[in-house]
Amino acid sequence: HPRRGETMEAAIPRRLLQELGMTGDLHHLYTFRYHARFGDAGSEREVCWVWVGVSEDPACPNPHEVSELRWVAPDRLDEEMAARPQDFTPWFLMEWPRVRERYREMIGVRS
Repeated sequence: HPRRGETMEAAIPRRLLQELGMTGDLHHLYTFRYHARFGDAGSEREVCWVWVGVSEDPACPNPHEVSELRWVAPDRLDEEMAARPQDFTPWFLMEWPRVRERYREMIGVRS
């Protein structure tokens, strides 16, 4: 969520600190647009920026921004997504396979 006139390169580290209390070495992977319908509730159209990074900081979630946090290994995440896709956002279901395959070295996925 960039501020008016703020670049994403400035907004991403600011929001990472604000939401998770972390700093890190961050890299932009790609940007995409998507549209998802939610039955009678409506739909959303978004532009999503996908970033990856490494941090030595312990996560310290801001309770006003983050209700829950956990670390999940990629293989375990695949299992959870297959078993309970309703627990994940539409954009994450669409994009995780792309991130996992194309950027495996950057996110620590072993072959």
